[in-house]
Amino acid sequence: MGFTKTIIQLYSDKYQFTMNDLITGTLSLLQYGLDNNIAIKVNLADSYLSQYVIAVNSSTYGYPTKVYSTDTDLEILYNDLEDFKTNTAPILIVTTNWLIHSSSVTDFAVLEFKRLVQFAPLIYSLAANRVTTQLLNIHLPHTDPVITNLLAENHAYLRDPITCERPKPSPWLPTDYSIIYVDINERVCLNYLDTIRLSETIRSSLLLDKNIILISSNKMLGNCLTEHLEVNYVPELIVDIDDASGSLESLSWEPIDELVNLVLYANAKKIYVFTEQSKPVTSSYLAATRISNVSLQHFKFFYSKVEISPMPVLR
Repeated sequence: MGFTKTIIQLYSDKYQFTMNDLITGTLSLLQYGLDNNIAIKVNLADSYLSQYVIAVNSSTYGYPTKVYSTDTDLEILYNDLEDFKTNTAPILIVTTNWLIHSSSVTDFAVLEFKRLVQFAPLIYSLAANRVTTQLLNIHLPHTDPVITNLLAENHAYLRDPITCERPKPSPWLPTDYSIIYVDINERVCLNYLDTIRLSETIRSSLLLDKNIILISSNKMLGNCLTEHLEVNYVPELIVDIDDASGSLESLSWEPIDELVNLVLYANAKKIYVFTEQSKPVTSSYLAATRISNVSLQHFKFFYSKVEISPMPVLR
């Protein structure tokens, strides 16, 4: 009686991969498995993700683990996968952030990912709270945005089997929201004047009259820009923004924040990406676009200088 070969994606804290790595690596493996009749499973038991992500952890006992990074080990990974297809080994244990082109990832791979990996209710609760309380137009009457669980049953973007095309984007609803994402290398610090310039660039580039929140790869910069951009069209209304500036919270993203951000990216109607061009950036929103149908619009800026003064802490 024959058996189906199985690859297990093992994520452990000692390998220092993130949730974004898990998404891109597992989706790539799932597509490879679909193309080659290989089952793909996951094990997150020894990762911080196990606190916030629901997954059926397949046993890896007795098998060695091979770690592959897209940056250095892509050829080795591909050769090992091809060898596994034809050898007699029933199971291969890997840890990888393998990234294949998004156009190669089918809806079937996305659906299988959503069956294998699900976010805990806490992450959705935190995401719903943030998207409601951090709207730039928080002082205007609005309909609270809706956060949808990223489950296979809610996957609404399957290609039409007759036309092989994705459905046309749905019109904006009052509960839809968009995101301004400011992507900047962690070694780049904009000074105060540069931050003002960037906020003016964002304001002149976008209409901020719909549900919209701002997220930055640099949380401190995001806090400052949010204060500068907070929209207030109500005449003679005095607002003490400092009371809600979050000055006591951490100025760097915690692991749980990254997961909340990922849910926010995946549920957004559109992401407006402002990218500083002097140094490489993480583009952490891209993993979310692989499991949802988010529209992206890019804006580039170049404000960094050598050894410029850091931005003042919000008080």
